[in-house]
Amino acid sequence: MTAPVLGATKLRVEEDGITVDRGLMKAKYFWGAFQGLEIAKKALVLPIDNGIGLIIPAAAFASDAERYEFASAIARRLEEHKARTA
Repeated sequence: MTAPVLGATKLRVEEDGITVDRGLMKAKYFWGAFQGLEIAKKALVLPIDNGIGLIIPAAAFASDAERYEFASAIARRLEEHKARTA
C-alpha cells in the first residue's frame, strides 16, 4: 500500500474550531461552519454543506469507545457554539 500523497493527517480541536494539517496543506474549520455531527459507516462526519464535510474515519481512533468519546466532545463544542451565537 502506498502512503497518502499529502502525508499523515493531524487533526487539532481548538477553542474556535478544528484544524486539519496534512503537511502540504492546512485547513481551519470554525465551529459555525458545521451543520452537526453524524456517524456513517463508523466514520464521524461533520457536514458543512450539501456534499461537503469533514470526515474522520474510524481508523483514526484506537477503539470504538475513543471514537464515541471524541464524537461526544465535538457534539458538546457544537452545542456550546450554537448557544453562544443564538
